[in-house]
Amino acid sequence: MPSENTKGTTMTTHHVELRKVTKRFGAQKAVNQVDLVLKAGESVGLAGHNGAGKSTIMKLILGLITPTEGEVMLLGERTGSKAGARLRSQIGYLPETVALHPSLIGIETLDFYAKLKKQPLTQNRGLLERVGISQAAHRRVGTYSKGMRQRLALAQALLGEPKVLLFDEPTTGLDHASRQMFYEVVRELNGRGATVLLSTHALAELDGHADRIIVD
Repeated sequence: MPSENTKGTTMTTHHVELRKVTKRFGAQKAVNQVDLVLKAGESVGLAGHNGAGKSTIMKLILGLITPTEGEVMLLGERTGSKAGARLRSQIGYLPETVALHPSLIGIETLDFYAKLKKQPLTQNRGLLERVGISQAAHRRVGTYSKGMRQRLALAQALLGEPKVLLFDEPTTGLDHASRQMFYEVVRELNGRGATVLLSTHALAELDGHADRIIVD
């Protein structure tokens, strides 16, 4: 990424590092020689047009794809190592599109994700309250608005209080109230020392909501 807009941070613990990372898909370079450090307790914005490599960077951090060159470090371990694989449970991921089964009710959906992530179900009602949809816990997801579905998707990303959270175009199509709620959650996460990486194609979206903005 060629430029950064930095407010500054006093944190020194590196939760994520990309070191000279290049990812090719055939002859196409999705990202090229990227150096990136994400520190504990900070929020970092990735701003760029569609196809700029934002989602690729998140998938590299998640370990869903491997770098062609360079290395990705998660909480001090290389993502391709056995230790790095075990640390994936410390990542909460909110993709641009989340598949939510329309016939399940809200709490059943969150219970499903909690079981997948081997997390206790006891936290789930509190998470629904945290994202502002506890009143819809027993409604079918198919009746939810887009904003409510995104809040539910955010709740699944928060399961287990991960140390690193990756949010890919998280506020696209949301109303003002849902956006405000989302950024309040980001501030809470930073306050407990979690690292948040946000991607967007709209630079103005990150204004006032990120400690650093990396622009492609």
